[in-house]
Amino acid sequence: MVIRTPSLVGWLLFLSWLNLSFAQPISSNKSPSGLSFKLYDNAALAFSPAVSGITQTANLSLAAHSYSTETGCFLSGELSGTALFGGSTAAATTTTAVYKFSCDFTHTSSGFVWIDGHLVCSDGNSFRATDTDNPLPIDTSKPQPFRARITTNDTACQHIASFQLTWKELAKTPASDTEEQPEEYQASKEIDSNEPFEKSSSKVTFSPHLPPAEAQRDEFQKTLGYGWGAWLRHNMVSIVKLPEGIIVTPKLCQISSNTCLEFAIPDDDNIRVGLHTMDRSYVSYRMAFQTANVTVEYSVSSSDNSQLYVLVTSQEFPQNDPFDYEIQIHGRFGWYRPGTVTKTKDTTQNTPQLTFETPGFDTVNVTLTTDDWATIRNNHQHSNQPLDDNDDDHDNAPYLRVLITQPYQPIAFGSNIMDATPTIKDVQTKIKAAKDAAQAALRKRFGDDKYAVAEAVLSTSMWSTIYNPVENNGLLMPISRTEFWDFRGQSGAATTDWTYIIFDWDTLFASLLAGLGSKGIAYSNLFQVVKSKAAAGFIPNIAAGGFKSQDRTEPMIGAKVTLELYRKYKDKWPVEVVFDDLLDWNNWSLAKRSLPPLGLIALGSHEESFQPTIHNRGQSAVSTSQRQLGTLLKSNNTHTKRNGAKTSLGDDGMASARDESGMDNSPMYDGDFWNDTLHVMNLYDVGMSSLFAQEAYSLAELAEAIGKDPKLVQMLRKRGDTIRDKIQTELWDESQQAFVNRFTNGTFYRRVSPTSFYPMMAGAATQEQVESMVGAWLLNSSRFCIAPNGDFDGNDPKGCYWGLPSISADDPAFMAGDNYWRGYVWGPLVQLVHWSLQYPERHLAHLDVKDGNEKRTAKGSMEEPNWDLARKALCKQMEAMMMNQWNRHRDICENFHPSLEGDGAKDCTGTKFYHWGALAGLVGLVEDGYW
Repeated sequence: MVIRTPSLVGWLLFLSWLNLSFAQPISSNKSPSGLSFKLYDNAALAFSPAVSGITQTANLSLAAHSYSTETGCFLSGELSGTALFGGSTAAATTTTAVYKFSCDFTHTSSGFVWIDGHLVCSDGNSFRATDTDNPLPIDTSKPQPFRARITTNDTACQHIASFQLTWKELAKTPASDTEEQPEEYQASKEIDSNEPFEKSSSKVTFSPHLPPAEAQRDEFQKTLGYGWGAWLRHNMVSIVKLPEGIIVTPKLCQISSNTCLEFAIPDDDNIRVGLHTMDRSYVSYRMAFQTANVTVEYSVSSSDNSQLYVLVTSQEFPQNDPFDYEIQIHGRFGWYRPGTVTKTKDTTQNTPQLTFETPGFDTVNVTLTTDDWATIRNNHQHSNQPLDDNDDDHDNAPYLRVLITQPYQPIAFGSNIMDATPTIKDVQTKIKAAKDAAQAALRKRFGDDKYAVAEAVLSTSMWSTIYNPVENNGLLMPISRTEFWDFRGQSGAATTDWTYIIFDWDTLFASLLAGLGSKGIAYSNLFQVVKSKAAAGFIPNIAAGGFKSQDRTEPMIGAKVTLELYRKYKDKWPVEVVFDDLLDWNNWSLAKRSLPPLGLIALGSHEESFQPTIHNRGQSAVSTSQRQLGTLLKSNNTHTKRNGAKTSLGDDGMASARDESGMDNSPMYDGDFWNDTLHVMNLYDVGMSSLFAQEAYSLAELAEAIGKDPKLVQMLRKRGDTIRDKIQTELWDESQQAFVNRFTNGTFYRRVSPTSFYPMMAGAATQEQVESMVGAWLLNSSRFCIAPNGDFDGNDPKGCYWGLPSISADDPAFMAGDNYWRGYVWGPLVQLVHWSLQYPERHLAHLDVKDGNEKRTAKGSMEEPNWDLARKALCKQMEAMMMNQWNRHRDICENFHPSLEGDGAKDCTGTKFYHWGALAGLVGLVEDGYW
């Protein structure tokens, strides 16, 4: 697009039409008001805007003056800044008001509005679920980050895209950070449900500037994935170019059957993933279809990652199938990005290429190299064939075809290759150099001993990383690429391009994995998990698009993961992005999951309604459709559904509270002990209480690092101390020599899982308790089966062999059916127990060990405490378990069978490529100092 400079009068007319206004001259003592707007001549909100300024309303139109662009309209636009609700100045005391938002999107292809990270509106084109955080309780004492973004793929400008935001206040309640909120916010006045939405911004004051850390986040995430990468969730073989949204897919096809391997993911039996560097400089995998096998390698380079070299090499195939296979190279656009794909000839080499024309961007060519081996097959030609952005290739779209004529035949193509006439040999040379450099870098950092483990962990991180525009145009690491985990039915994703799912602790742990090699991906993923927060202020069990589990959270590890990343990279701004949200989560947990009379944390489930009570109307505060959606959320957790645990909740909160544990069908929660008044189990939970305490300590350290009020730091440490001390005095079962869950009537629920070790992480265990638990339970071959030297000595190959099963191996429930969390070995439990075994030396000094009437300090004098021995042994056995699957199948298991031999022991027991399985290898790298 060519942006011509219009006259001043033309610009004024243009801005008036858009209902936008220039910022007035600003005096030194007054900040500007309004929201920043940016309009782009591309559909990706990319690079510098064509027009920018300040608007006084929360409205945006992509209409353009007749001489502002060649197309007559812009293709994307955004509003950003802060919104102070309830007045022009911040309130002296915290007040929570509940606001209802209405968004009128017109002719958009995608449209989203976020308040403080909460998605409050979408246009319904990308995600058809309407369970956004709307109504939303808002802290009126401080400005809230505001973002709105719209795009259109109507390049002919036949219909102009726009949106308008309106709102109304439903209720107001004084609040504090630690006080529990009432279940339903009561209106301070009688509210008419038909009262019109606010027509002006009189009750909301806008500022055009995001908080500095949030502004840095936007710029950081927007460009992080630029260039070529495997960013498409449902098809790892597709190579995507951002920001254009170009998708190039090499397909292995059988000519006789007219069928192709259309898409693939790491879990598939016909895929074997290889090394994938964090910088995309070398990527490899093998794929098979029918009787043919090929190896695919590619390298992304240049400062903007726009150079792409791809090498496909056929492997051996049966002699009776000559000339029956070909490689097809297909092209399209994703996520509703507009553009055309045309099959042309390269003007220099006269070789076929796909030409991608994308409004607002330079032309991109994907060109076959000169080819001495294969016969380039013609297919029907199309000129300027448009793609309408559905998630499948068009039957009549152009593509390139190369016939496979013999084993070990190289086929090469690329984009923006610098050589004027590149040959296959040029591409082979480039790929080999990239591979050698990648392997050398790994060996230099990790050594030969840890090379394979590091390759597995880092490659898992990258094969799990995707792009989705709804997630702040950033990269993230959903739990899996499988269709099983895409939750498309719940999120209402319009096409598979938009599908993804965030699980709270699953996806937070992914940032830890990525942090080993890329702080960029680690941060981006962390932001998106934390910003998926529910309306009530906690990180939900499940989130995607407009879909969330508004009734429950999962194990609290967000502050701990953030702290580990901060300790490694020392960047304060990412901490500033997530700190308040993590604090809200901790506050919510104390308010909603603290079980009297002890005040320890319990598991629960309750969807709060932020609709006000309608006085004198006799109407329910929650609509029938909302109730139905709540039931849908509670009855579609496929962790439990898949493995036979109870999923149909109705009015039974126990099943959903089990899901909040993250250990959905653990025998620790067998039975029915639901408190229907408090919406929690009548069970003090040793795992969740310990995690709550460590989150408070982690928040205190983070608060201190970014210069928060010392009183807040002190309060958080006191909060952690309070829970820690209660764990120590109330949850230690002397008869079992273990920390266990306890009913409110004082009875211990004597089932021991890895969560029994978490009190060590919270500093709640004395030295004697640590030594007893580690010796009697962790290093016991009939319980958690960690051999002292990490060599499996004494373990039963057909029983508890690998170690650290999800329930003690002497529990009757161990591998007795529905084995999901009843015996399988899980990466997250490995990580949490490893953290727990790191902590005794740091925390023992907090406690005294009582010995009769005397006290001695809890500092041991052993040369090597048994917890150190156990920690190192744990790392060895878990690494061996993970590498057993990686070396055999290139699988990273959702969970692992505890046995070496027997039914089901040879393969993954859950999803075959699920990133947190790599935590089993990460702990050893951390232990050996590679973090």
